[in-house]
Amino acid sequence: MLLFVTVLIHEMAHALVARREEWSEHGVRGRVGVPLTALHDPEVPFEDLLDAQRPRCARDLDRWLALETLPPDLELAAPFHPADRTLLDQLFQEHLPKLLATRGGPPSYRRSQHEVARAVAGALGTRELLLVHAPTGTGKTLAYLVPAMLWARRHGVRVGIATYTRTLQEQAMDREVPRALEALSRAGVAPGTRVSVLKGRENYVCWRALKTALPGEDDDGATWLAWTMLALFALTDVEADLDRFPITAPLPLERRGEFTRTLQAHVRLARAGVACCAQSDERETCGAEAARARAQRSHVVIVNQAFALARQEFFKHVVFDECEHLHDQALSAFSHEVAFRDMTNVLARLSNTRRERSRAILDRVERLVLEGTPTHECVKQCFEAWLQASVAVAQLERTAQAFDAWRTDEARRREDRDLHSMLREYATSDGETELVLARKAFVKSWSALETVLAELAERIDALPVRGMARVRRGLERVRTDLALVLVAVHAWLPLEEGRPAFKPRTFYDVERDARGELVLASRVLLPSEFLGRNYYPELATGIFVSATTVLQDGFDAARAYLGLDRAAEPAE
Repeated sequence: MLLFVTVLIHEMAHALVARREEWSEHGVRGRVGVPLTALHDPEVPFEDLLDAQRPRCARDLDRWLALETLPPDLELAAPFHPADRTLLDQLFQEHLPKLLATRGGPPSYRRSQHEVARAVAGALGTRELLLVHAPTGTGKTLAYLVPAMLWARRHGVRVGIATYTRTLQEQAMDREVPRALEALSRAGVAPGTRVSVLKGRENYVCWRALKTALPGEDDDGATWLAWTMLALFALTDVEADLDRFPITAPLPLERRGEFTRTLQAHVRLARAGVACCAQSDERETCGAEAARARAQRSHVVIVNQAFALARQEFFKHVVFDECEHLHDQALSAFSHEVAFRDMTNVLARLSNTRRERSRAILDRVERLVLEGTPTHECVKQCFEAWLQASVAVAQLERTAQAFDAWRTDEARRREDRDLHSMLREYATSDGETELVLARKAFVKSWSALETVLAELAERIDALPVRGMARVRRGLERVRTDLALVLVAVHAWLPLEEGRPAFKPRTFYDVERDARGELVLASRVLLPSEFLGRNYYPELATGIFVSATTVLQDGFDAARAYLGLDRAAEPAE
């Protein structure tokens, strides 16, 4: 095993040396300037070697950064240009049939595909919403990709293509985008149409996180093999997309399952996070940041529906493929829940006083820094904030249990229709109830904890202590999860001027999960209403393509299910 890992590392070094022209062109970036000849020098520390290298996504990013950023919208309506409409007809009547014929398919013209393409073109840039039914076999992906490319390129604007799953994103990018671009080339359109895929941050390798997870001298061969596989992947994959990383051993192993678990653990460590890279030089080597930069400069960006709903500011012109799933995606995207178990787990990752040699973040930092230094004082503040946050969790849980007991007792005397609003009643009964006070104290203490942890993260960056980089990475992940808890609690019991401000179309409750533990939940009651009232009005163009009619009652039922009727006829 160790011999194989050594060979892999040498292959990595050899691959880097083989790209010396590329390094010369783009320059070597990093805290330490290591000459290429040092790759074969055993005296050069491996950490210094890593600091001097850039992953493939960062090297490719230089090309994208030279392009202009495209806006998500235009100031005025911009209907499909007549010349582009003529070109669109030629593409679907002539060039695409011939293209498909050269790839083994019959050179047949698809009238339904052409009609869908014309409908999509007619809606782009008109500040309208369009619902299109395109049954299986229509060739719907090309039917919306081609007009989207033409319109976005003509006006220099960004268009989002929102698919149902990440797998469908990849299928569209790997199979249909090349066909569309080749058809445009056959029609005489000059190169320059830019298309990219954008996923959530956790789908990408962060080079800084990967360097932080570098195994130590005492780690076993499986750990080194897992890390080296990820390093080779980051140095060779242009997008650093972990969906393409094989979670499997590269050679027969006696304990294959154990290695797979080790590899999966390293993948989790290498994933980009919400705040994984604070410095500009770090962001340049982060796969998530590179993907975002590519998307900002692309005419067409292929995303999944959940991303499009969550990042509304990124797209104002969107085509929703398989839009029949949008209702469920909205339910997930605009709802929140958090268990008290999640809260205690976040705090336990910061400190665990029950263990003598705790590996929790604050416990490790306290052992690494000198007493009396500014960083040590910051750690003391973190412990104080951690204690207050722990007390706040216990207090909030007690008040949630009190509400749960009250509701159980009241349910014996109430009708079922009253049960959905009992949290509203309980929280607004008499001034500031214990539940509201506990919620305020929780948010205040957890926000204070987040503030001091942010200061600690900055101080850690400046410490030349071995092993501190890995601690910093762990701290970033805890801060991310802490922020998610705060978002969920804010959504569960929203306040305005210190008073509960429940929204009529959201369901707020204290639930119990499969383990019987309490969960704070806020869920959109009617996703169609939320979409129609809140999301669609912010779009400049919304095109909804359905491959099948889930609701068998036709367009009217589909319009209501998706909230399009509410967008068309707003109600008070």
